[in-house]
Amino acid sequence: MMNRCLVIVIPGITGTKLNGPRGQVWPPSKRDLMNPGRFLSEMRGTLTAGDIIDEVVYLGPVWRQQHYGRLLRFLEDQIGLVPDQDLFAFGYDWRIGVASAAAQLGTYIRRLTARQGNEQKRIVLIAHSRGGLVARSYVGQPTGGAPSKLILLGAPNYGSSEALACLLDNWTFGPRITRLLTTRIPKLRRMIGELVYDFQSIYDLLPQPAGSGHGAGVVLADGSPRDLYSDPWLGSSARSARLTTAQQVHARLGSVSSVPTTMIYGTGHKTTMYIRQSTLQRPWWRGFRRANSNDGDGVVPVPSAAPPGVTRVAPYSVAHGDLYAHGDIQELIRRELEECSDHASIRDAHPDHMSVRMSIPKAAQANGGMYWSGEDLSLTMVLSDPSGDPVDNASMAWEGPEYVDVAPVSTRPGVYRVRVRLPREAGDVQFRARFGAGSLSGEATSVLPVISEDELTEIRQEIQRAMPDDEPGALSDLALRAIDSLLEGVESQGVV
Repeated sequence: MMNRCLVIVIPGITGTKLNGPRGQVWPPSKRDLMNPGRFLSEMRGTLTAGDIIDEVVYLGPVWRQQHYGRLLRFLEDQIGLVPDQDLFAFGYDWRIGVASAAAQLGTYIRRLTARQGNEQKRIVLIAHSRGGLVARSYVGQPTGGAPSKLILLGAPNYGSSEALACLLDNWTFGPRITRLLTTRIPKLRRMIGELVYDFQSIYDLLPQPAGSGHGAGVVLADGSPRDLYSDPWLGSSARSARLTTAQQVHARLGSVSSVPTTMIYGTGHKTTMYIRQSTLQRPWWRGFRRANSNDGDGVVPVPSAAPPGVTRVAPYSVAHGDLYAHGDIQELIRRELEECSDHASIRDAHPDHMSVRMSIPKAAQANGGMYWSGEDLSLTMVLSDPSGDPVDNASMAWEGPEYVDVAPVSTRPGVYRVRVRLPREAGDVQFRARFGAGSLSGEATSVLPVISEDELTEIRQEIQRAMPDDEPGALSDLALRAIDSLLEGVESQGVV
């Protein structure tokens, strides 16, 4: 029997629970929405890392999203790994810097291997997003062990312009319900923007020149590049010190890992490649716009996720948050883990694998990236065989919400349209499309967040009951107005 590896999953930013004196602080609860001032204060305080986020239940039934649970369950059910025996999840305080998190990972691995009684056991790190920088930083530390393999999912090796937008535009983070509310509550947006200025993790994700595909993270109105690290744009010595620390982190990382690494990345989604100054008349950080293209996963540009010099790269038409849950990517992870298992079925699985790339219409930005209950969606499925040729005459088996019909697109070989009607209940809507054609088979899966009028009304009532009568203009009152605006949108769209 083959000696099995230790597989460790490392989440990205916001992917670990954080606990304070009163209990769990991150992810926030619906009570935190009613008292956001307390929540933001606690997020600045001393917190301890808990488990990685398996599933988020946010605002009761209005928001429920599975996070890394989809990857962990795949590793358990399909690969045969056993939690706390050969499958582990590394939770860390995602507010701290990459170097500090990597040091904690080193301590975690040393304790783990000592407990296993075999310090020579092979270790595979599967890291998503910023977790990829933590894994690479751990490998590069003098005291770090050398894992057998890294599997990186959407790692921002040269940073991401989303981190810069976060600091410049008070962009918010976390569950999309948070973005839904901050879209309509500028005061809350500003408060969260001030909070993230204190997180070293955001600075470590700032775009490096090589990762923009343009040679610069910032381009001035006259076309010249701007060096983020020599510009006094932060206006604070403490913030400038964080910027210097981030620069040192990327200088140590370089672009190529010293251990075998497979970099899996997404493409085909609108992604900010770099920030462009919008006018010559003011400092760039007070007037900017995004330079976007489809050369990325919606968060990380391809030049950052797949830097030059890396030979094992795997592109997929998948969004950043779905990289660890997509069927084709999980199949690749299965193959990468063959050496770690004594289960022959893993090695022999899916010899005639069909690639299924799925495109889902993006939800309206005003809805925080969520979909209305009862809404009809048109999904696009692109089928190809192992050689990359289109697959026609395929049949489909569907699991999930009601689907209206499926039909090939006559002008595009291998492309199918699937019309789906979302349920009227709010929550997490999961679906799976399985395709077959001769000996070929493949599938696509996804999860869509759905919001409904009834659940928004329920949350509104809870906030109203908890809000003092003499607080007009307070955040809770503003939250009520935001929800009222959403309810008006539901009625106008007629999808309730």
